[in-house]
This record gives sequence, structure tokens and C-alpha cells, in this order.
Amino acid sequence: MNKSEVKRCLGTVRLLVDHLTAPWDIVADLEAGTTTPYERVCPFAEVIVVLATGSWRSCLAARRLCALLPSVPLVVVASKTAAGASDAARWGLPVQHHIPFDPEVAAAERRGLSPLDVCPDAPALSAVASLADLLLKVAP
Repeated sequence: MNKSEVKRCLGTVRLLVDHLTAPWDIVADLEAGTTTPYERVCPFAEVIVVLATGSWRSCLAARRLCALLPSVPLVVVASKTAAGASDAARWGLPVQHHIPFDPEVAAAERRGLSPLDVCPDAPALSAVASLADLLLKVAP
């Protein structure tokens, strides 16, 4: 996605946030990396989830994001981790939630199927559901 496409997507999210009259929770998957918060294009965010996989590049980007967003409540999530392990924590991130690597979910995605349809009881899906509960607690 190029910069103008990212700004159009964010513009759409802003329009939704600004014009909804009923109390809605909106989850937006924004561009990964530090450009979006650096340009302050998501001031409407009440909570930001910073996702880090176990790679050093992902953890470094997540650490940079955390430093750029000191005034917004953050939830740091280690994704695709081994059971109970977190390279993200080892790289100095304040991990608050884990989503484990789940071979059933990976297999469903490779087949182009929804994990909710193929393996609704998969541990990764349970972790995502508990992340939603955490976000409801953290949100103002």
C-alpha cells in the first residue's frame, strides 16, 4: 500500500469515528511501522494494540511504536509464540497478551478457509477472544 492509499484508508476510519452517533467499538488494522503514529494520523484511537512476532525486526518496530505513543493506552501482544514463550518480552517489550502459533489456524488459512469455520476451538482463536475482553477493560 502506498502513502496515499494509507491516508485514504485512515480518512475512511476517521469519517466513521466522527459521524457515528451510537456507541460503537471500531477496530482498525492500520499500516505496520512507525510512519502512521509519527505523522499523528490516528488521533481518534483510544487504545492501540502493538503486535510483535518473535522476529527481532518486528520487536524493534514494536519498541519504536511504543516510544512514539506515550499518551495512548497500549496493549502489547506477542503473536505466533510458542506455548508460554515470548521473544517479544526478551526484546524488551512489556508484553500483556500472547497469541500462540497454531498449526490448525495456519492450515485453514493456507486452504483459504476461515479458522472460525474449520477449528473454532483452536487455542489461537481463544487467545484472540481473550484479547477482545482485555481491550474492553483497557478502553476508556
